[in-house]
Amino acid sequence: MIASRLWYVVLSIVIGFLTFSLYVGASRFDRASKKTMSEGLSGDAQVVSWYLRDDARKRSSALINFALDPDLAAALGKSSGAADKPPTDTRDKVKKLLKTVDDKLPAELKFTALFAIDQYGRVVAQQGFDQASGIEDFEMGGYPIVADALHGWIRDDSWVLDGRIYRVVARPVEGDTSQGPAGAIVGARIIDDVFARDLTKRTGAAVAFFASKTRVAAAAPEGFPTSMLDAITTDLDAVEQD
Repeated sequence: MIASRLWYVVLSIVIGFLTFSLYVGASRFDRASKKTMSEGLSGDAQVVSWYLRDDARKRSSALINFALDPDLAAALGKSSGAADKPPTDTRDKVKKLLKTVDDKLPAELKFTALFAIDQYGRVVAQQGFDQASGIEDFEMGGYPIVADALHGWIRDDSWVLDGRIYRVVARPVEGDTSQGPAGAIVGARIIDDVFARDLTKRTGAAVAFFASKTRVAAAAPEGFPTSMLDAITTDLDAVEQD
């Protein structure tokens, strides 16, 4: 009888020890998994950030073709000299210049939309942004990236327009180097699934872009469960409250 009770005590101790060991092992595994996932996420975020910066650098370099065009500089200078509104003939000329120069860009650096802006911040002509067609007083001078470009700086940014995300680059258009910029040229590339797939192909990261709590673009490496990208949508409210 006593031996049986002693055996129960020993058995209980052994079971308790095994349970404790399993708990410790599971905890260590969970911590290691979280650390690995955190490091992987941090690494992917850094690589994606590098890619976006490099893409902005390449696109701002592509704008040199516009920024150094003497005809474009002259036309923007003429528009800036008209305090009332850009002359119609100047608008038409600038629009043709945008298309002519844009046609010469390599396919991978083409922009979704282009804007030629005079010193007043007015959009003299645009290409690819149909929402602005017919708006004579369309202007972008209030955007920091445009204001900086009109003061001689090269900038990049991200815009959300009509529920769509755009990667935007801007640089000054200079004619006479002894004077300030004649205007600015702004190029915008929409963030869509094509852009996301190219980003994933080059970085190996799963990415998703959201605007107004709606996923507007996403891509993931082969074998990655895309349902995980959909699950992020439910966490956006919590992110906004942080």
